[in-house]
Amino acid sequence: MAFGLIRILFVAVLGGCVSMSALQGQRGRKSFLLLLESQPHLIWSAQVGQKVRDAQSAFQAHQNVDHGLVYGDSVRNFSLKNKCASEISHQLLKMGCPRKEDVLQDVKTHQPLRTSDGKTIPMWVFLCPDGGVVRVKPVGDPMSRFRPQPHASKSLRYPYDSKFESFDDEIAKVDDRGEMIPKWSKDLDLTQVPVADQKTFIEDWANDAHIDLKQDCE
Repeated sequence: MAFGLIRILFVAVLGGCVSMSALQGQRGRKSFLLLLESQPHLIWSAQVGQKVRDAQSAFQAHQNVDHGLVYGDSVRNFSLKNKCASEISHQLLKMGCPRKEDVLQDVKTHQPLRTSDGKTIPMWVFLCPDGGVVRVKPVGDPMSRFRPQPHASKSLRYPYDSKFESFDDEIAKVDDRGEMIPKWSKDLDLTQVPVADQKTFIEDWANDAHIDLKQDCE
């Protein structure tokens, strides 16, 4: 269905260029996915920094990094869907991505977040040698009103061997289809998205960037 819609839009728009205005009839998630599949550069804000653009170029070019590795291939090719936290951990360790035991932090202060009873919230961070990063929240984020359930995300650091100590060191997300997408909503280009659609557009980007974990595991 999505492929058919894309073909129709390409034929309908002069020169085969899918613009945001052509997608206004396809609201919410469909608009985001159509843009991502047909004209992925249109989802990015013009204000993203050069480091993000360099990472985009390296990722799209399948740039060789070190020891025969290709930049970001670990997260490009690894799926999080329908997996438990323990499955993800086992598979990533076999891939040579060491696991770091961490806790959720306040994005601004970098201090550990604590629940009402003073406990920290666990997070596993897997640093792959090709620049890929997988973050797993095995018990979710009980303090979040958006995604309290257990979930995981894939991302990139740049350069491939740079440190990854906090969210600041994340350059971009990678969705489960292996597409590089913005790490947060401020890197989305919302300038041509109707105001009435922006909330849904952002929510659907967030759902594309984060995968809920399977929980019926032993």
